[in-house]
Amino acid sequence: PRALHRMRVSALLPLAALQRASRLSGPSLAMSTPSGPTLGTLYDMPVSNNGARARMILYYKQIPPEEVAIVSPMALGGLKGEAYTALHPQGKMPLFVHAGSGTAIPESDTIARYLCSALAGRGPALQPADPLEAAKCDTICRHHDLYLAAYHAAAI
Repeated sequence: PRALHRMRVSALLPLAALQRASRLSGPSLAMSTPSGPTLGTLYDMPVSNNGARARMILYYKQIPPEEVAIVSPMALGGLKGEAYTALHPQGKMPLFVHAGSGTAIPESDTIARYLCSALAGRGPALQPADPLEAAKCDTICRHHDLYLAAYHAAAI
């Protein structure tokens, strides 16, 4: 699924947001398809460890870009750009924007849980069915988020 690495902008944003984004990011703003992705857009970059969690789910479940587009936040003027912060006031990534409702879903763990739930019938099950095993899985993710990633960010 190398195609998922290609960055493109979806048509799911309201026209006003796209116009603001095009003013902020210049003429490189281009739609991936006339109708945009069917499930949503993941605003992320390949260097993001937190975004990798969501990208891995898309890769393992073989979700094509027509369903979930992976787009650089630069397409909306960057993390602190007006169009991006309208979707995520903290200006962080990753950010998932649902195609149907336009609902913005921040935070990698929340995005991962949403994708696993929304794509439950597709590809491998990435969350254990057994509640105790699922709790162990959640503990590992939480440990990473609170202690490993937080330590790494503090060390930079």
